[in-house]
Amino acid sequence: GPLSKLDECLERVVAAEVAGELGLAASAEIEVQAVVSRELQGLLRSFGTADQLPKRELTLQELRENGVEAASLLSPEDTTLDHVRKGLLAIVALIGTVLIVALHPTWFELFRIIFAGFLALLVDQVVTQGVLELVVVDSIARVLDPEYRIRVSQHEAGHFLVAYLLGILPKAYTLSSLDALVQYQSPNVQAGCVFCDGDFRREVASGSLSGRSLDRFICVALGGVAAEYVRFGQARGGLTDIQQIESVLQSLGFDQRRASAEVRWAVLNTVSLLRRHADTHLQLSEAMARGAPIGECIALIEQDLCSSA
Repeated sequence: GPLSKLDECLERVVAAEVAGELGLAASAEIEVQAVVSRELQGLLRSFGTADQLPKRELTLQELRENGVEAASLLSPEDTTLDHVRKGLLAIVALIGTVLIVALHPTWFELFRIIFAGFLALLVDQVVTQGVLELVVVDSIARVLDPEYRIRVSQHEAGHFLVAYLLGILPKAYTLSSLDALVQYQSPNVQAGCVFCDGDFRREVASGSLSGRSLDRFICVALGGVAAEYVRFGQARGGLTDIQQIESVLQSLGFDQRRASAEVRWAVLNTVSLLRRHADTHLQLSEAMARGAPIGECIALIEQDLCSSA
């Protein structure tokens, strides 16, 4: 059907980007837009139709009156991976101690082992920017900590749903560092959602970003932390999302007051969207956790929103 064709087009976009063929990727993205406008026009009834809050400057007190504690959303701190790293170091130290006691290596052999380990860590940090360590730690965390897995899927489903409701088409998603490494074949790509946002990138490159585009960008970037906040009362992942927002606002020359006003409105707008569509978000996160293709995720959103309308 049309959604299967959309999946095929999106896969071509991603494949072209992975191959570094940016011209081909741009052409494939235009094809995606054509499929959406022609063949899916009657099917994507919820795409870009979100009821948003009127744009105005909000205080922290007004956020609290609407049940939003900004600090719990905008200051994410995830200690899961740090705990896994410390656990791994403790295990390595224990194994090393046991081997030393059992094998009685010479000082030279011990130095060679330590040097080899140090060199491996150095190569990972310099050549792959620490991606191999991240893949190992993230994979172990996903096995040992079910809550971590759930949080990641809820987080990325927040990005996905907010983007879709605001009229930005999700292009692909990954929920683990290993999946991201396999899909994009690059150590510089993190797990998460990516979008058909060529228009936004062109606006940023030209230095003339419209207010509508900026609002949508900030809301989508906040979708992950907002989803965690709505579900758990505290965001843990998403620090890079917050830093990305700060970087864009700084590059646009926003002072602290104006930047805070933009973010506060976007926080309440995004949280309101996710509260309104909490059931859809939960079902979407479950579909993404089992690896559903983009088309299936879109069909789920449309079916759920239409049935609840």
